[in-house]
Amino acid sequence: TPKVSITKMDPAQRQALREAANQVVTGAMTLLAAEPNEANLLALRQTLKDHGRNMDTQMDAKVHEALLAAGDPDGWQRHVADQARMALVLKAEALFKKVPVKAEDASAPTAVAQELVDVAESVQADEKVPPEVFQLEPVMGGRKMQEALRQLREAWKQADQGGLPNHALWKRFDAACNNAYKVVQTWLDKIKHEASEHRAQRLALIEEVKAWGEANAQNNDWRAHLRALHQFGDRWRNAGHLSEKAFAELQPLWKQALHAAAAPLEAAQKASTVRRQALIAEAEQLGAAPVLRVDAVKALQQTWQTEAQSVPMDRRIEQKMWEAFRKPLDEAFSRKTSSREHASSAPLSAHDRLVLDASNALKAANASGDVQKIKVAMAALDEAIKGQAQAVAAEATSDTSEASAKTSTEASDQTATDAEGAVSVAPEAPKPVRPLVAMRGDDRPGQKKSVPAPTGRPGDRRDGKGGPRSDKPGFGDKASGRFDRADKG
Repeated sequence: TPKVSITKMDPAQRQALREAANQVVTGAMTLLAAEPNEANLLALRQTLKDHGRNMDTQMDAKVHEALLAAGDPDGWQRHVADQARMALVLKAEALFKKVPVKAEDASAPTAVAQELVDVAESVQADEKVPPEVFQLEPVMGGRKMQEALRQLREAWKQADQGGLPNHALWKRFDAACNNAYKVVQTWLDKIKHEASEHRAQRLALIEEVKAWGEANAQNNDWRAHLRALHQFGDRWRNAGHLSEKAFAELQPLWKQALHAAAAPLEAAQKASTVRRQALIAEAEQLGAAPVLRVDAVKALQQTWQTEAQSVPMDRRIEQKMWEAFRKPLDEAFSRKTSSREHASSAPLSAHDRLVLDASNALKAANASGDVQKIKVAMAALDEAIKGQAQAVAAEATSDTSEASAKTSTEASDQTATDAEGAVSVAPEAPKPVRPLVAMRGDDRPGQKKSVPAPTGRPGDRRDGKGGPRSDKPGFGDKASGRFDRADKG
């Protein structure tokens, strides 16, 4: 088929067609405004159909208003479609915002300096204000930009279906969308590069898990084993984004490597589960025994703790087994506690009641603050406690007294028989009179009254009566002096 050559129209010819179309449409609008009837409305519609393609776009708003005034609810569809297209153009251009560029960041063109420059021209050049430079920056990231472009292009297709296309608006819209798609393309390239890196990291992690599993197959430190597996899992989750197809390809390889590395730990957990089941059975036996053995319970609990610390398990399973182990022991201790409470709730004896009443009376006396009442209450409490102690001692010795009753009776009968056969020859001898010993008359501390006082020595008295310390006669003694009368004769 031969190709049809499309020749461009001369601008002057196009301008002539536009003016002619504007004139015809204006006449039809004037007639419709003068006589708004159905015939004039149909005439304007036919005129728009014939000359609307060449009509100036500035006439669209006037035609639309004339149709609405004449009672046409749809108006000029070309004008409505262009309004929708213009809104889409503004949205596409709003995907970027203008940001002023700083002077040090702007790349100013270099100019060759001239040797001879007029001073006046240099001054005028300095007074000129340089134009402000703007830079376009995207208002959203690559993923959101991609979704926004998809929605805008779908809306433009729907707008084209409602009327004739507008090439001028299409050029603006397409240029804005192409500029925004550059951001999307940069983001896609970055995502592709990161995806390749993330895939390489995940493959290296899978190989590392395989090597670690082979090296630690005989390790019995199960807590460290489980900790390392958790760390591998965290690294896998934080290894970066992958596409669904790439992730579906690597996920089975990762699960296989991780399962092989966790196989020794899983075997140890199974063996530990069997041992813990045996401990649970032993705990049930101890709990069902009539007498609770506390030492055996403590040893069993220690064994459980050792097992739990050596082999870690899933938290839910371990908690469930621990509750099964603790249940029979708790029930046994509950029975023991209830039996003690039942024994303690037995009625008090008379002595216990007396002590309790005396204790309550002492509390009341202390609350009153009366010293005399407090003393009386304390004395009553002491008497009650002594009476209780005597009663307990009497009860303790009652069995011994009853057991030795027969032996005591027989011994007393035999003694009485022997006594009746014996005759007392002499009366009972009187007790010897104890010699009278001089005792100290003082009661000073530290003095022994049982020791007789030592014999006094001459001169011990302070007045020196009869002592060798003074040659002076005492009062009332006879001695020669100037008051004595001499013998006569």
